[in-house]
Amino acid sequence: MIGMQHIDERNTAVPDWFVGYYDSGYFWVGVAVLSLLTVVLIVLDVGFILAMSGYYYQSARQALESKANLVSSLVTRLMDDPNVNITAEIRNIVETFSDRDKMELVALNHSGQAILTSSGFSYLDPPDMPDYTEAVT
Repeated sequence: MIGMQHIDERNTAVPDWFVGYYDSGYFWVGVAVLSLLTVVLIVLDVGFILAMSGYYYQSARQALESKANLVSSLVTRLMDDPNVNITAEIRNIVETFSDRDKMELVALNHSGQAILTSSGFSYLDPPDMPDYTEAVT
């Protein structure tokens, strides 16, 4: 066989260029470079995923806070007006909440119990919800 070498008695043939490459020591340099490149790409992927998830959650949080501040300022202005039936106005705000497909608006009484929700769910015995607990405190 021209251009081939036999490695052992199993009659496995390996091309001469590979044997020369392997014997020169560059084989392990190539393996090290490819391993390092793989690690760098994995680190970049993880960094990209973390950056994108952080951006997404920050954008969602900002949208929620913006809408909450808007509703809060509206209710505050309504409370300052003595000619307004605040209960009817809050019911109207909750029932006509435009973003009900994206988020839920919950009206709480003075003791922190939910009395109205934009989804229509009853929270007479509220489940353990961290966002609800944070809003009440």
